[in-house]
This record gives sequence, C-alpha cells and structure tokens, in this order.
Amino acid sequence: SHLGWSIFSKLPLVFIDTPDRPLERSFKNKIKKSIFLFNYGEKNFFENLNNFLSQPLSNIYDLWEKKKKYRNSLFKYLSSNNKDYAGKIAAKYILDKCWLEKKTAIFRCDGGPNIGNGHVLRTLVLAKNLKKNNIKCFFLIKKCNSFLKKLIKKDFNFIFLKRDRYDEIKKIIIKLNCCYFIIDHYNFPFRLEKKISYVVNKIIVIEDYPKKKHFADLIIDQNFYREKKDY
Repeated sequence: SHLGWSIFSKLPLVFIDTPDRPLERSFKNKIKKSIFLFNYGEKNFFENLNNFLSQPLSNIYDLWEKKKKYRNSLFKYLSSNNKDYAGKIAAKYILDKCWLEKKTAIFRCDGGPNIGNGHVLRTLVLAKNLKKNNIKCFFLIKKCNSFLKKLIKKDFNFIFLKRDRYDEIKKIIIKLNCCYFIIDHYNFPFRLEKKISYVVNKIIVIEDYPKKKHFADLIIDQNFYREKKDY
C-alpha cells in the first residue's frame, strides 16, 4: 500500500528487505527491477547502501528513470487477476458462503497519499472476480488520487462520498439495491457497520489488524501468518 504511493511520488525509492519479514522470491525479483532494493541480511549491506546514497543525485535519477518500464509492469501485475491472488480466493469464498440472489456489491475504500494505493488495488482484484460471476460492483470513494480514480472507472462505477454518514450511505445502498457492502478502510467505524447491517444482506470487511472490532458477516485477512484464533 505505502509502497504504491511512494513509487508514484516519482522520487527515487529505496526498499530495504529485512530477514524478519522477507519478500517472497518471485515478487522480490520484480521489486529489484522496479526500484532500488537492498537486503539487510547481506554481509555488506551498510557499505552497499552507503555507496549508493553517496552517488551524485543526477546519477540516482538516471538509474531510476531506466527502471520506469519495470515499475509500470509491477503495477499492472499488482492490479491483475493473477490466479494466485487472495482476491480470487476471497471471491470464491464469498460466492460459496454468502451467496444471495441479489447481485450488487458496494466497495467502501479510499486511496492516495497518507493512505496508500493498497486498499483500492486489492478491492479491485476482488471486484473483478465478483464481476466474472455477474455481480455488479460500485466503488464508494471519499478520498482518491487521479491514478486510482482512472483505474476504478476503467471497469466499474465510481461514486463520490462526501462523508461517512449513515444517511448518505443508506440512500446509495437503497438506490442500488445493494446486497454486499464490502469495506476496506482502517477508519470505518464499528457503529456505522452495525447501522448499515440493517439495510444490506451481508457486510464483508477486508482487514489487516485482528484487534479491531467489527460488525460483519465475513472478515477477509490475506496475511499469510494470520490465524482464525487471532480474531
């Protein structure tokens, strides 16, 4: 998420891979081609990093520009429907466990500086898989940069939300005859989830932090190390 908006700041980016939570090998190769990657576990880590940062800034910008085509490929990869993505698995689970006759889903997420692109990118993967199963998807957005807005509008309906207020969201839900209300937002309040539950069939939350309280029918956490007991 934060990696995404950091890259789109157009400033050279250094990523330090740490042994406690290393990058997956195939993804690491893509990162290495796209940005400046250093491995903290390597013997000469500090020397290599110091030598790189000691270069003239113009040299670093030249190297950064040469990696541009790989950065574009990286974002295409992240927002695709790769068969191994959690989005495809999550879509199948929703269809198996939460299937209803109504076929409309609303995604509530935001993206951009200080938020990151990750919330929108991962909901797009899920939405594309739901769309394949004839579920019409809408994106309810309060904050969004131009890149993400363009990406959403390419395949889905974009609805601007002024505030996270129940009355405003309820009108949209009723108008669209929404069945699934899918939330990928760290600051969406529990009390609002509870109120919305009375006007939709299913509330689904995409979450990374198990300590946060939710009023939901299904919680999706794509972290490999997460276990059901954490919730």
